[in-house]
Amino acid sequence: MAQDLQKIQDNVRLLLTKHAALRGPFRRKQAHIQYWLDNNEIGKFIANTLMKEYPYWTSAESISRAIRAIQDPKNRNYDPNLKPLPELEQKRFEMADDNRRFNSKVGQ
Repeated sequence: MAQDLQKIQDNVRLLLTKHAALRGPFRRKQAHIQYWLDNNEIGKFIANTLMKEYPYWTSAESISRAIRAIQDPKNRNYDPNLKPLPELEQKRFEMADDNRRFNSKVGQ
């Protein structure tokens, strides 16, 4: 996992070096698309369509916040039937632990 995170950070460093306009906080969606275009096998047609349309889609962060709210027992919109499956919750804890170990090494 740590290698994957390091590779992603290396790729993002290159992305932000090559495309200075993507450094701004309001260009995150375009940065996602450019990252996928540079580092994954998505077609040019799909990438061009995404570059035009994706910035107008519902923010990924807004969707993530809504999911967290629905799954948070302290939130008024909580729905216990929509909690993550136990095996997915375990995977989340494992990933968080991997990230913690990775970030503790980066800071050294």
